[in-house]
Order: sequence, then C-alpha cells, then structure tokens
Amino acid sequence: QSTTVPKWFRIAMPIMLLLNLGCFILGHVGDVIEIVVVGQVLGGDLDIPTLDSYSVITSTRELWKGGAYWLAILIALFSIAWPYVKTLILTFCWFAPTKMLSF
Repeated sequence: QSTTVPKWFRIAMPIMLLLNLGCFILGHVGDVIEIVVVGQVLGGDLDIPTLDSYSVITSTRELWKGGAYWLAILIALFSIAWPYVKTLILTFCWFAPTKMLSF
C-alpha cells in the first residue's frame, strides 16, 4: 500500500478500469451505424424504419464472410482484442506488488 498515492485514487482507479471495460463492451456490441431512409416521394413523406444496423463485431464478421480476412484480423486484433488486453494489463499492474514490477 503506497503512501504517495491518495486513498481516494486507490479506490477510484479500479472503478474507472471497470467502467472502461464496460464502455468497451457497449461500444463493441452496440450498434455503431444505423441505415434509415427518410424523404419525400410525390409530395408524401417517406419514412422507412431501420433497414440495417452494424456493430464493430458484426462488421468484422461480415468482412470475414466477404473474404477480407486480413482486414477482419486487423480490426479484431487492434479494435476488439487490444483494448481489453491493455486494460487487463493495466489492472494487473495496479494491483501487483511494486517488487514484482520493478527490475
């Protein structure tokens, strides 16, 4: 337990890391793009509800199905996997003893 890090920050940091993971999950699962058609045809309003919606995960899956394997792999690694790995490493470093992390 460090005396140089304020107690409020020692409590707030794990909470912020959990919130960060929650934001990543919502961002990856939630819809990012929604296709909606709105306009006028022959003087009448045309309003077609959501035609399609995409999330990062569904877009990556569609890229894979379409044969764009390298692009799907890059997006999966750097946009999906890396934020979680980075946050988990940061969480480990926050809770690990300083002797374990120093050289």
